[in-house]
Amino acid sequence: MQTTHALRTRCLHLVQMLASQNQWRYSATEMEFFADAIFSYAKSIDEIDDAVICKIICNYRKEGADVMEMLTPDAPRHENLWQQWQEQVVLWLRKKGAEKSELDDLVQDIYLQMPKALAAFKFRSKLSTYFCSVAENHYFMRLRKKNRSVERPANGLDSLNIQLADSGLTPEDKVILEERRLLLLTYLQEILKESTFQIIYLYYFEQTYIDPETRNLARWTDKAIAAKLELSDKAVESRRARTVKKLIENSWLIELLFEILGINFKPGED
Repeated sequence: MQTTHALRTRCLHLVQMLASQNQWRYSATEMEFFADAIFSYAKSIDEIDDAVICKIICNYRKEGADVMEMLTPDAPRHENLWQQWQEQVVLWLRKKGAEKSELDDLVQDIYLQMPKALAAFKFRSKLSTYFCSVAENHYFMRLRKKNRSVERPANGLDSLNIQLADSGLTPEDKVILEERRLLLLTYLQEILKESTFQIIYLYYFEQTYIDPETRNLARWTDKAIAAKLELSDKAVESRRARTVKKLIENSWLIELLFEILGINFKPGED
């Protein structure tokens, strides 16, 4: 695993490289500040490569100031930028077939979600792409409610294999899918204790690991997680079961799992 210092140094090197290639006029001090900003996003992404860091650098350089002003209520362009966002979302919703009569309510509902969503933005995609993904999430969740078509898993998450639905996606779609995944993981981190989050993350999201002894792919079972977190097998199993029960009862979260994360639920065994 790369150290914090090494990642920060890597961010600075890539900032300097792109500045040289694109003739960006930054002083040495400005590049240090720039690298600090990029590092703050890069450090939250597991196994990040140079291509992703470069994408974050380019997106942040173009839209970082806009995001900061949108997150700051008394910033000079705050209202202006949100107005531009609203116009983008209205156009997108109309293209997707939203009725004119429901546009105001839709935009207002999405607006209430946006500050939190924007705070989780990592600049891995363009801001307009991210906005549309958040709007898309909310719109299709609303359609599901309207059509009463959301079905809950009959036996809880334990009867399902969770796999990211990234087969056949374009590179841009995969970026959006990853942003959705980060949004959901951010939410789970907020509502769960750290050790419980680790159990849920390993068991349902990461699912597999390389066994250090056999060097083969192994499943994250309750026993394997217990050994990693230095807990008893029974503690992991009971904590996971209690958490799953609470999550299944949360209809909003189930809709997130179906719509926001883009997860496929397929019958299977633990």
